[in-house]
Amino acid sequence: MLQSIRDHAQGWIAWVIVGLIILTFALFGIEQYAQGDKNVAVAEVNGEEVGANEFMSLYNRQKLRLQQQFGDMYDSVVKDEQLREQVLDALIESELIRQWSEENKMLISDPQLAASIQSAQIFQKDGKFDEATYNEVLSRNGLNVARFEYEQRQFLIESQFSNLTQASAFTTDWEVEQLAKLQGQERQVNYLRIDQRPFLKTAVVSDDEIKAFYEENSTAYIIPEKVKIDYVELSQAELAKKMMIYNLFTTRIKVCFQLLKSVKHVTF
Repeated sequence: MLQSIRDHAQGWIAWVIVGLIILTFALFGIEQYAQGDKNVAVAEVNGEEVGANEFMSLYNRQKLRLQQQFGDMYDSVVKDEQLREQVLDALIESELIRQWSEENKMLISDPQLAASIQSAQIFQKDGKFDEATYNEVLSRNGLNVARFEYEQRQFLIESQFSNLTQASAFTTDWEVEQLAKLQGQERQVNYLRIDQRPFLKTAVVSDDEIKAFYEENSTAYIIPEKVKIDYVELSQAELAKKMMIYNLFTTRIKVCFQLLKSVKHVTF
């Protein structure tokens, strides 16, 4: 039977089958090969897909950062499965915030984005933003300008969302009711004052009672150690106030005037 199939495979029927296979690959196979993993989604958030390329980009950056941080201890400290879960959770959370921000018209303007990037010291040279340094830093980290600015804009949106969440609060009806009762409540207090002065004349306290009370409360009579110091303060500012500085030129003029006053007028 195998010999029969081998013999017929050399005929025109075999060529027709081969032609159909080639046509199928030409119409469908090449397109799938060209697309690769571009359409693969690692998660879906409210109908929006999180792509594998985005996942791998963030995963690789996080992995590189942790490898630089832990060095040779990376394999013993970081578990790859946990790292992948953390990266995926971060992408899902980021997508949820992005969708919420769009629904609530919360945006980051271009001037806000530019100010945030230009204020980063890593992109500055001599205290000012340097575009060449900016491009060099992005290139070293495997990022292009468009991708980095997109991620930075998303980071700023997430920061705004976080600030709104932390600053927001709500009060239940029970809490409002309890606060109103607390602020509006009243207290009635009765007290009796006893004057101790009349009893001081009749009260007698023995030395043993004084000693016993002192021993029981000796810590109350201990005061911190004190040191008495005599010192002399030399203040340059205070000394300068008491010093008189004379101008040499002014002194000479005063001497000349004194000499002229002492000379008598002589006529020849």
